[in-house]
Amino acid sequence: MRSLTSSSITATFLADKPFLSFSTCPLSTLAMSALFSPKVPSRAKAASLLPAEIWLKIFPLSLSTTPTYHLARVLTATPRGHATELRCAVELIALTSPLAHLDDEQDVPTTSKFFTVTVSDSENVGRGTFFPHCVFDQVTVPDVIAHLQDEVCGVCNGENGHTICPGCSRRIAQKFDAFMGCGVDLACPLCLGLDFMRRDKELLRAYYWDGLPEEEEKARSLRFRKRLEELGY
Repeated sequence: MRSLTSSSITATFLADKPFLSFSTCPLSTLAMSALFSPKVPSRAKAASLLPAEIWLKIFPLSLSTTPTYHLARVLTATPRGHATELRCAVELIALTSPLAHLDDEQDVPTTSKFFTVTVSDSENVGRGTFFPHCVFDQVTVPDVIAHLQDEVCGVCNGENGHTICPGCSRRIAQKFDAFMGCGVDLACPLCLGLDFMRRDKELLRAYYWDGLPEEEEKARSLRFRKRLEELGY
């Protein structure tokens, strides 16, 4: 998923009724800089009058807080100067089963809760404004599993480094075009993503009988580590 800013909201933004992920993130570096910015009104800047020693204690504590993510669908986007006001709906099914909208056979309830947030890429942070790295668009299935489903994947169950045996799990693997021989640990197509799985599958098939050379094994481990960090595992 990608951090959403006001400038990234184009005229076609609403065409696909995008899902956004909202993070109840801790105090951010942008918030800190906004408090000390000369552009911030004096009333808001009064908060920065705490002694520097206190701020140095507050900031590390804020970073240690684990953010909580929520899923919502954007209904309207209205420009407000250098910011954009988003009218959103949290579909109740998204609170209990975030991936339900991907299942064509499941009836998704229409009951929703509505709210409005403002997204800005300016340091002039106003009331009700989300910081850019607390609102995300281009939300994928791996993002939902990592951030909204407590890392619980219906394919690999988050086990063995988020890999599956593409032979033993034949029935499931075939749904993702992941089926191949046993004896290898293939990247999970659901929680790590199809593109990542396909690249891993090509590599494992190329060296299926002889095993991965040491350099390829190191490069593969590095790709896995980067992918897991990217998803927040």
